[in-house]
Amino acid sequence: MQAMIRRNKLLLLTLMSFVLVMAVGCSSDNNSSDFIRDSKLTYQVKIPDVLIQSITDKVKVDKIEVTITNKEDSQDIQTETVTAEEGQHLEPIIFVEFNELARNATYKIEATAFDIDDKAKNEYPVFRGNSEILVSGEVTDEIKLKLTEASNLVVNLDNIPSEATSGKVILQGANNIEADIDLENNKADFSGSTISANYYDLVIKLDDNTKKYGGIYILPGRISNTEVIDLSGASNDLGEIKVIWAEAPEAPSNLVGEESNSEAVLEWQGDAVKYQIYRGTSEISTSFLAETSNLNYTDSSVTAGETYYYAVRAVTAEGLVSDFTSLVPVEIPGNGPVVTQDFNNLRIYQVFVGTFLDGDGRENFPAVWGNDDAYGDLDGVIEALDYIKGLGMNAVWLTPVFESNGNDKLDATGYFAQDYFNVDDNWGGNDKLKQLIDEAHAKGLYVFLDGVFGHHKGSVRPSPTGKTPAGGNDPVDYPGSLEFYKEVATWWIEEFEVDGWRLDQAYQVATGPHDGDYYQDKNYWVDIRRAVEEVCEQRKTRGEEWGTLGYMVAEIWDGGGESILKNAYTGYNGEKALLSAFDFPTRYKLVQTLAVEESGAGNNGDASALNWGFTSPDKIDGVYPNMFLDNHDLLRFGDLMQRGGIGEYWKRYKAAMSFVAAYTGPITIYYGDEWGAERKGYINDGDINQVHDDNCARSTGKISGFSTNEESMLDYTKSLMKIRSEHPALWRGKRENLIASGHQYADLKSDPDGSEQIVYLLNTGTTQTTIQVNVGGNGLKDLLTGEIISGSGSYSIPVDGLTGRFLLVQ
Repeated sequence: MQAMIRRNKLLLLTLMSFVLVMAVGCSSDNNSSDFIRDSKLTYQVKIPDVLIQSITDKVKVDKIEVTITNKEDSQDIQTETVTAEEGQHLEPIIFVEFNELARNATYKIEATAFDIDDKAKNEYPVFRGNSEILVSGEVTDEIKLKLTEASNLVVNLDNIPSEATSGKVILQGANNIEADIDLENNKADFSGSTISANYYDLVIKLDDNTKKYGGIYILPGRISNTEVIDLSGASNDLGEIKVIWAEAPEAPSNLVGEESNSEAVLEWQGDAVKYQIYRGTSEISTSFLAETSNLNYTDSSVTAGETYYYAVRAVTAEGLVSDFTSLVPVEIPGNGPVVTQDFNNLRIYQVFVGTFLDGDGRENFPAVWGNDDAYGDLDGVIEALDYIKGLGMNAVWLTPVFESNGNDKLDATGYFAQDYFNVDDNWGGNDKLKQLIDEAHAKGLYVFLDGVFGHHKGSVRPSPTGKTPAGGNDPVDYPGSLEFYKEVATWWIEEFEVDGWRLDQAYQVATGPHDGDYYQDKNYWVDIRRAVEEVCEQRKTRGEEWGTLGYMVAEIWDGGGESILKNAYTGYNGEKALLSAFDFPTRYKLVQTLAVEESGAGNNGDASALNWGFTSPDKIDGVYPNMFLDNHDLLRFGDLMQRGGIGEYWKRYKAAMSFVAAYTGPITIYYGDEWGAERKGYINDGDINQVHDDNCARSTGKISGFSTNEESMLDYTKSLMKIRSEHPALWRGKRENLIASGHQYADLKSDPDGSEQIVYLLNTGTTQTTIQVNVGGNGLKDLLTGEIISGSGSYSIPVDGLTGRFLLVQ
């Protein structure tokens, strides 16, 4: 508190004196004074030139009003007013006269001195006093006026930490004055407290811990509303707190909300300059959503199957805010239109079915490569759908679930099927998959299956129309296998309403000579993609709501990008083969920068490598590369940090996840990464019996029972997915790299429709750095913390070590 601003606080009130000189003239000494009105009163008013020292320069007298009332005759009342000339203040001495007063009557005197606001012309009563005078003979009297108290004080706050359970604001003086913080309306209201005009040290405490402090002038005769105090700012010292002498606006009235066309439509009444809309997915807490000058708002960033709670508050031109309206719920039906038809907006949660969650209590497959103690199944995925939805994802990718006709570790992976048209009973069978898909759709989640269209177990059962794959079992032959796999790809869309496919070892779907990168002279993904697009278009035409997306993403394990370009994106006759492939090159650059890759290379913190990943050969026009951190064939990011012997585990995990969230294009999160998973006891290949780098990530999943650090990581991931869902510039924005040097990385993401620009910053070093960007605008808003960074186009932004920031250009 020693850093707090100090002011002189003279608590003795200097009194303002009115000197009254009364001259009374009588026409007859013997007549009754009850009926004779011939007295005259002259007030000499002296205005003191010294007030309380701390507020001397902030209080002036522009008007004096004196009223006298006959105590025996309430109709006998006179008022005299003296007002200063425009732009001036009253002289130290003025005179006020009253004539035709009743002789020998007692008069009550009330005097008020006003300070008049130069702009708004509001009159604030800064001094008051009263007395009584008997009009008899020549009398001199004095009224002592006292400085008035403040009418009230409201301290307005913003970005109160969500974990705070209580708080108070304290005015420190001779006697401390306290007010509890209203955590719902973000303010402390001193109504009911007596606040003397003075300078005070102001202290803000949350859960009994000092959060911020500063100084505040409380002036007489008026209500004081502080400008909004942002509690997320880096400095604890607020300096002098600015005050607005005005009433806060009334809260909007008659707020109503309803669902229309899978959007939340709000309307209300009020006469404020603008309004702030807050939203939450429970009645417990809401967060800022948008600001508008209209009396209505349409929220299109909602998810089918979710209920949202809205509140609105009014804002004046000075920035004063009203209380919130009562919460209004709006339910978005779960069976409405699909969440998105834009591949870039996909937030996919990958589940390795055999190790994720055991939902039916059965052993299922006795073991799977990489994990002998997990018995995952489709019931486990169904159990986790609410968790996946709450994480902020909008799609689920299941590793293969088709019938393997066996129970060994390879069968348990699902990647060598024998019956492509039935679900293995170890997972729960066809009915269980249909239940999973239906429940996921009801929650607004897409479901993608894993398509292995280049190899199988052998002795494949014919399709419903009698087709089988041609050639060997690994790889199969094309074009002989083409019609069979076209039927697989479209049958599950028509019969089960699946929304797309992840495509395993996609380089196998072609003919011609193979080179070292499995490059073929003809790519049959063109034909399979056309078949999928055709059936999806037919379903749209019939009015179907699901099974219409047709997203297909290729897995081609290539850190350089050339094989991805050749085998995923290059088709024939001028057509692209597929429109999406996992962005392995950028993934490798990311883990090399913040940890190490599987070979141990990396741990360089070189931000320039991240920009290389974005511009690598697999990025061509008209495609949708899919960014990810790891998967079931790679080491988890947590294990890569341990292999490299690198510290600051949780900060690095969060930094890596922030980079994924800032990516233009679809993204995939492998189960467990959202809470910072690792494989305990595994650093080098073989540390755990029969566990290796290509299956180590198949650890047992969980959706509860998190440690404190895991919970923090989970909350951070949820925040990232939330801002990504609410800000199209992140998932579809045109990327302009601003800085990629040393430990500093900066991108400007611009939404194609021009609605917003977001600056993404990443410090890949371990200590704080200042990143300078010139992006225009009048300021930046941190989408994770709410902090406002002032500026006029050019900004110097502090970024903590191993931290990503998302800044909306305002």
